[in-house]
Amino acid sequence: MRHWRAMIRALGQRILGIVQLRASRDRATDPMRARDIRIGGGIVGVLVLASFVVAPLLGDANLSDFELAPSADGGPPGASARHWLGVDSLYRDELARLLAGGRISLVIAFTATLVACTIGLAVGVAAATLRKRGARWADALLMRFVDVLLAFPFLLLVTLVGVLVEETDATTLVLVLGLTGWTGVARVVRARALVVLEHDFVLASQAFGGSTFWIGARHVLPNVRSTVLALGASLAGSMILAEAVLSYLTVGLGPPDASWGRMLHESESFIVVRPALVALPAAFILVAMLGFHRLGEALSARTETAAARGAWLGRIAFPLDVALVFVGLAVVVALPRAALAPPAQGFAEPPAPRRGGTLHLATAYSARTIEPALASDEMGVAIARLVCDRLVGLDDHGAFVPHLATAMEWSDGGKSLRLTLRRGVRFQDGATMTAADVKRSIERALGPNVPSPSASLFAGLTGFEDYRSGKTAHLAGIETDGDLSVIFRLDEPNATLPSLLSMPFVAPVCTSTPADPDATNGAAVCGAGPFRVASFEGETKVSLARHEGFYLEGLPYLDGVDILFRVRPQVQRYRFERGELDLVRELTSSDAALFRADPRYEGRLHLVKNLRTSAIFMNTERPPFDNVALRRAVAFAVDPSVLSRLRPDVVPIDTVVPPGVPGRPATSPTRRYDVTAALEAMREAGYPYDPETGEGGYPDPIDYMVIPTSFEQSAAEIYQQQLERIGVRLRLVLVGSTTYYAIAQQRGRATMGWAGWQADFPDPLTFFTPNLDGEAIGPVSQNYAFFSNAELDRLIDRARRETNAEVRKQIFAEAEGIVHELAPWVPTTSPATLEVRQPWLQGYEPTALTSLDFTRTFLAREAEVSTP
Repeated sequence: MRHWRAMIRALGQRILGIVQLRASRDRATDPMRARDIRIGGGIVGVLVLASFVVAPLLGDANLSDFELAPSADGGPPGASARHWLGVDSLYRDELARLLAGGRISLVIAFTATLVACTIGLAVGVAAATLRKRGARWADALLMRFVDVLLAFPFLLLVTLVGVLVEETDATTLVLVLGLTGWTGVARVVRARALVVLEHDFVLASQAFGGSTFWIGARHVLPNVRSTVLALGASLAGSMILAEAVLSYLTVGLGPPDASWGRMLHESESFIVVRPALVALPAAFILVAMLGFHRLGEALSARTETAAARGAWLGRIAFPLDVALVFVGLAVVVALPRAALAPPAQGFAEPPAPRRGGTLHLATAYSARTIEPALASDEMGVAIARLVCDRLVGLDDHGAFVPHLATAMEWSDGGKSLRLTLRRGVRFQDGATMTAADVKRSIERALGPNVPSPSASLFAGLTGFEDYRSGKTAHLAGIETDGDLSVIFRLDEPNATLPSLLSMPFVAPVCTSTPADPDATNGAAVCGAGPFRVASFEGETKVSLARHEGFYLEGLPYLDGVDILFRVRPQVQRYRFERGELDLVRELTSSDAALFRADPRYEGRLHLVKNLRTSAIFMNTERPPFDNVALRRAVAFAVDPSVLSRLRPDVVPIDTVVPPGVPGRPATSPTRRYDVTAALEAMREAGYPYDPETGEGGYPDPIDYMVIPTSFEQSAAEIYQQQLERIGVRLRLVLVGSTTYYAIAQQRGRATMGWAGWQADFPDPLTFFTPNLDGEAIGPVSQNYAFFSNAELDRLIDRARRETNAEVRKQIFAEAEGIVHELAPWVPTTSPATLEVRQPWLQGYEPTALTSLDFTRTFLAREAEVSTP
């Protein structure tokens, strides 16, 4: 009996072998398929060779070369003997990054394709085999799940998952792509497997008692391998595109690693002056996709019918699609560079002031409101300042400058401030301004139901809490003494009160102005400023007209100011070139580079300081920055001066208080660039580092938190290189702005990162109090460094009480010295605003405190002059 069973088993295996041999015998070679294999395989082979063999020979793709001279056209330096394809926006070798990006893209594409094909193969074979064995419900369940996933566009699904994951590394990216890309493979494999299951050798195996698993593994899998191989080749091309899309959207691999998609994103702002920086990574993506897709199509061309239909293509020996990519690349690179229109003729001698004309300005944003009690955005505050003049002003040294008030006097040890008002000031409704109007206007801004963004700054006024809560009808801390004297009383001395009173937030408004501030009623805003509101069209335009009763005789010179809202920066540039705008201050990076590089515009570009600063914070409560020597090493190793090559409107700073802030002390720097001192500090910290051998340094990477797609991300990549020279390795953590603030403000969360601050009011104290004052530390704190020093806290308290400007400067100088010594905060840059002005725009001298102040501005263009 056993003998007969063995004979039958041997005969069955013999029959199965013959049937399988016939089913899988070779067909005649398809010429078109052979050609596509050569082209596709050649492209893939060249990419692999260049990315894995040539790229390492080109050096570090993440290293910036700031020894290069800036380009004459304002863009990154172009091709040279040292950098064959030029450098990118951070002065890194473009060729090295293209090849390094190819290595990353290929590894991710191959691995993700392997994951997708494995899952798709398993699901497809399982569904088909179960269906043939009678489990139709299992097949239907699997295929409906596949249909649901296929209903979502692949790139959209991948992008959604990538955004939800936020922090991505190579492993995460492979899983995201692999786990979302298998559905198409599963459906095709299932269809092919159903055909295979109808073959005689499968039926014979079933007749001999083959199990479901045996049939699937022994007969179905070997006969769908070629299908999976063809699908995998095409899918790899799609994976390259998907990875590029994720990187372009900044949810792929984080910097500084090169990726074709990220390179495309980083270079798009230079498309005008360096189109090759955009065209090259785009061409690499397209060529890689075409190579893999050609390979996949060639492997899938199995039938004579398909070969016959495509035979006419087989006679074309040249790969037209690949050629078109290179032709497109050549066209983009060869396109003539964008050029600026010739500027208007200037003046040999400065023209004399003249009255008349309307100044035209545009902005990409809209003023959310021009109501002074509610305005918080830059444009809204600027317009409110033109309509409602301020009580006082401050010069660069923090000294009093008369506006609506002509004199200021402290008393009661800094707890009382008297303002003497200018006589005869008229509001735009014709009424004469009195001390009662000042009190009424401030109470209006600080009212119980007013959602004012700056009300808390006045909490030191006597009776503030009672008035703000509605317990009292008037604010006890503001008194009038006749028609021209206002007295402010404080619970504690506060030397910042004059700075607070220089804000348009508390500017006097007309009696006819509605008692309750209304953010939507811009036309009702009325004050004592040089211009009145002629019309306010919400999201479109605001027109200001001269206030004929302005207290400075003969001013303003202009008839009016027209400001257009929601005008794109590119459109602003074109309108400026046509002479339709007198001033442009919102330029794209490309347009700013063109203006800077054009010698015809020399003398017409101006950098206006801002009350903003950027710094590096180090959490002094968490390792490793509880070690003061390591913090000093970081402070010495950072050199933000190179950032001005990336953006000339960024000013390197070396003190906590940036330039342009009134009362800023003239002090020695709190930060200097000194690599030798940094290495010595590393030795003192217990982490000596040898730059020659690369041995030593801090052993673990340190997370550096920064907001993506910002200039601060580019700066962080530069700091990353600089700190690596002393043995400190940073790992950039890119998080959205909401997440960034949530993490940085929580105690014990963030170790290191970017800190930015916009002054709440024009005084040095506003930079120290929230960012470095120990009293500001709590479970949630703006003091991201969680730095507490008793001496610094004492100096901050003294500066708050001291009313003598010169003494305050000395106090702030001592405070800067403490920050320099203990290095919890490393000041790096202060952004400025690049303005380009028409030659006929005269008398406009903005500062950090008087941006867009047109009180003394005049137009010297004859066509704009009207009769006085």
